[in-house]
Amino acid sequence: MDIVPGNNMCTNEKEKNGAYKEVSVALEHTFSSATLGTFIGNDAYTIHATQGVMGARCLKAVCRAKSLPVSAATPPVYEVLGFDASTQCQFTSTDTFGICFIGHGKQLVLKMCSLGSGLAGPTSGGGDSAVITATSLANVVRALQGRPPIKMMHSPLLCLTTGQGRTDAQLKRVLDEFEMRGTDEWVHPSVTGGMTDAKPETKEAN
Repeated sequence: MDIVPGNNMCTNEKEKNGAYKEVSVALEHTFSSATLGTFIGNDAYTIHATQGVMGARCLKAVCRAKSLPVSAATPPVYEVLGFDASTQCQFTSTDTFGICFIGHGKQLVLKMCSLGSGLAGPTSGGGDSAVITATSLANVVRALQGRPPIKMMHSPLLCLTTGQGRTDAQLKRVLDEFEMRGTDEWVHPSVTGGMTDAKPETKEAN
């Protein structure tokens, strides 16, 4: 869901690292009640998906304005949906992304990373993390529908990442990182001291 239909990003202003400057908070405040606010707290809509930090911020603001409690999904929720760990659906270690519930479970929200910058932006690192997060959250919806999950190596998002996409090297990186996110030893790189190169232990065959 796009919160701000027209915004100051149309000027293509960029930060020093090449990333686009964030939309102004004033525009978020102006549009959020008419966009996201239309659906949050509306019993006719049970599942929502917001995008980027802006979407997460607006969700928090709209729920606060409507006095609706917001709670992040606990690890057992992710396990029921077929994931080894919540980190397979979260872009960072914070509650900014992942699954949350509104109004004591009346509505479910998938808080997704910004797909444009996350997949192919100047700070994306090749887009592997965004592929894992977005594909996993899509699989949450598929799980609720009783459908089989999209396998990471078959994710259509692979063709939108930086580089060639769907190369053997990229597939290995995505699968390795997804596997790492399911281990207790893995710490998200957004945490100070987090390691992206932590590998799960494997037992040698006798």
